[in-house]
Amino acid sequence: MALNFDPAHRAAIKWASAQVDVQGVELLSDNAWACTYCLSGPAGASYLKILPPCSRGAVLWTVQIARQLAGKVPQVVAAAADHGWILFTAHGGRDWSENDDLTEVARCFAAIQAEAAQSGALSGALNVIDITSMPQSLMAFLTAPSRPVEANASVGASYFIGDDEARRYARLLRPRLALLTPCIAAAASLPLTLCHGDLQARNVGVKPDGQVVLFDWDDAAWGPAGLCLPGLFPGCTLAAVLVGRKMASGTAGNSQPARCLEAYVQALVEGGYSSEGDLLAGLVGSMGAGRMRFVISFGRYPGDQHHEACAETVRGCLSDLLDLCDWLATREPGKAMVWAQNYEQQGEWRRARQLVEDQLAREPKQLDALTLYAHLAYEQGDLALSYKAAQLALSVAPTETAARMAMARCCLRRLDLSASAALLSEVIQAEPDNVQAKEWMSRVQTLTTAQEMATEPQAVPCIALSAREHDTRQLAPETLALMVQLFKTYGVVQVNNLFSADKLANLQKAFSTKYRHKFHDGEHPDDLDLGGKRFMLTMELDDTFGDEEIVASSLMLPFLEKMLGDECLLNAYTSVISLPGSAPQAVHKDHAALFYEHGWNFSHPSFAVQLVIPLLELNQVTGATRVYKRSQRLEDDTATELPYQDPVVPLGSCLLIDYSVAHCGMANHSDKVRPILNLVYARPWFRDDRNYHLQPPLKFSTRYFNGAPESVRKLVNWWAIQRRLAGQSDAA
Repeated sequence: MALNFDPAHRAAIKWASAQVDVQGVELLSDNAWACTYCLSGPAGASYLKILPPCSRGAVLWTVQIARQLAGKVPQVVAAAADHGWILFTAHGGRDWSENDDLTEVARCFAAIQAEAAQSGALSGALNVIDITSMPQSLMAFLTAPSRPVEANASVGASYFIGDDEARRYARLLRPRLALLTPCIAAAASLPLTLCHGDLQARNVGVKPDGQVVLFDWDDAAWGPAGLCLPGLFPGCTLAAVLVGRKMASGTAGNSQPARCLEAYVQALVEGGYSSEGDLLAGLVGSMGAGRMRFVISFGRYPGDQHHEACAETVRGCLSDLLDLCDWLATREPGKAMVWAQNYEQQGEWRRARQLVEDQLAREPKQLDALTLYAHLAYEQGDLALSYKAAQLALSVAPTETAARMAMARCCLRRLDLSASAALLSEVIQAEPDNVQAKEWMSRVQTLTTAQEMATEPQAVPCIALSAREHDTRQLAPETLALMVQLFKTYGVVQVNNLFSADKLANLQKAFSTKYRHKFHDGEHPDDLDLGGKRFMLTMELDDTFGDEEIVASSLMLPFLEKMLGDECLLNAYTSVISLPGSAPQAVHKDHAALFYEHGWNFSHPSFAVQLVIPLLELNQVTGATRVYKRSQRLEDDTATELPYQDPVVPLGSCLLIDYSVAHCGMANHSDKVRPILNLVYARPWFRDDRNYHLQPPLKFSTRYFNGAPESVRKLVNWWAIQRRLAGQSDAA
């Protein structure tokens, strides 16, 4: 006998071998909810299913279903209910393929349900589903605390998708499930019948004569028709939409899903299950309750196996239920906007936007819907659509505050600051106490000043983050837009108020402690001597200098990704130490031009950006970093013909410098060591072949990398791979 099975299943295999002649054993599937083996022998294949303790009751009803539905389900050869073992014959056909039309499956299953409802032969063998309790059971599943797996213990949604996601779905579904209550009440009046529990294409076979065979009845139950119908569709929402279409016009349509629904309804009605009107009235509630029952069932099968796949299924079902509730909201006048506003208040922009789109399809010029749509599109980053919605709102109601505010916000984001200021002035004149308008006007004035100051020859473009941006660690869209605009124009931007005083004090203390032995004018064999009492060392990423707020700052990454693409990397992380009495550097660019052909056009996008963080204020005494703004567009020999700038960069601020900008460190006239942190971010294809011959561009331990946040690992993973390929397990 060719053996391929888990030793823990040895007893089941031995039992099955006593029932049929077995020559080979192959494991087909091993899940928390069942394990299935194919047993090959002279008489053909048979299948052994091993159920977990919580599902052993399914053995008895599976045997009865096989007897009652002979020819339509696999034949049971033998069963051991105490152990959860069932031995089936092969169904003699082929498994259903993804390209097969499920219409015949729906028709066959509906005929089975119509006959089962009338005969009632299986009613005593199956658990009766109280669909009215499903919403309450779903909320219990969503709010159950996460806890270690215990033997035979159920778990909640948080076990699969985490506490935060489980709470989010609970928060969103709790009020919306009331929309399903009347539907479930209608479904509860339908006759009870046999329900499969997991009706989907992978549990269907077809015999050579075309007879459909349904298997895997482990989750079968006694309930209303439609309970397991969503498995034949991409979720219950599409099926519900088709039901609504059929109720409204008499037909579900001509698509494959529509034909599937038509066949299901027709077979039930012709089989005497119920009238078409009653059936259609109850199907939506039954399908919704069935979706709830299906997702709750995952709580019975905790385990590490296929955990991610289970999590995705749970998420998909919960999202499908929200979609169903949203669809129901659109069927009642006024409800779509109410629930859209509720979503908007919770930051659920996509769902809110879908509901508003439905409302606008009905009433294209409704002012509330237009202004809300402009806001939602703005929050999703779809500025063009937001602007169009705001334009239409203004055309509908030119003097309405909501329309003016929507357009003012779009203009602010587009950096059309004069237009934004004009609209906000009109709002403030009409409503002197409008706090938001005043706040936006203040922002407009701040950004306008930054734009104007940047044009002055001796000034470096400078942006001060607002208190809100500093506290939330998130850039306002207009701030990001201005940073990008100024950087593309000038090649350098100073950002003030980036880090807190406590953060800088911690960095200063840690730097002094870790690198004080380098604060001298002598040999530094591991560091690059830049001359004139100035040298560059590679920083070691650790819990302090590799902190996410430094390396993958949520305030800086959006800008860096705009300039360098979503796949940008941390190309190097160094510190330049300037000792007291250090001489000024020669003007230079940190990397040569990408191409050496004469007359090369320097208008290419940035390929690398330096983030300079001073650990001592940069000024004329400590030594500013002199820059030549706009020099990224010029060759080296002409860049220095431009006016230069010596920005004062206070603690907590930073300089963003294009890798092609000419610059130099000025002399340190103070009696203090002046270190700066220099983080170089680059496009994924760029490697600095000029500055790192004597030292590595990055340095971190395996322990640090393994424990770092995903945002950090994404930036430095390229170096971890390079080290691994070079056989360096924990080296720089």
